[in-house]
Amino acid sequence: MTALKIAVMSFAHTHAIGYLTALTAMPGVEVRGADPGGVSTGETVIELRGRDLADELGVDYAETYDELLAWGPDAVVVTSENARHRELVEAAAAAGAHVLCEKPLATTLEDGLAIRDAVEAAGVMLMVAFPVRFTSAFDKLRAAHDSGALGQLFSVRGANNGMLP
Repeated sequence: MTALKIAVMSFAHTHAIGYLTALTAMPGVEVRGADPGGVSTGETVIELRGRDLADELGVDYAETYDELLAWGPDAVVVTSENARHRELVEAAAAAGAHVLCEKPLATTLEDGLAIRDAVEAAGVMLMVAFPVRFTSAFDKLRAAHDSGALGQLFSVRGANNGMLP
């Protein structure tokens, strides 16, 4: 059986550590990361970037995004700074990889439309990592809205008081 190849592009987002850890623990999955320009600011795992973090987690590392994509990943997780999502999603899509991108997908409408167009042109799937919409509390809210119990909504304000693991 051929292993599923997953690439993680950038370690800038705090969830990169979780993705790298979870994916390396999965049987039948090969993981590689790239974080060019990522600079470690300390010695704890949350302060590590680039090769330092990859080495700490036992993850294969590519020096550049081009090298990472040349590896031929089946899918890519984009955990970069929000303003860099477009360029990395476009590169992953052009390489034929399906994409999971951290939220927010884009910082401008133009970038969002360009991302949509890139994945459509490449014929790859795109998902945004926003699991809150699948929680039971959100399901109850959606059901209350759909039943008309909330009346006409004009605005919604909420907060996510969760904690990082």
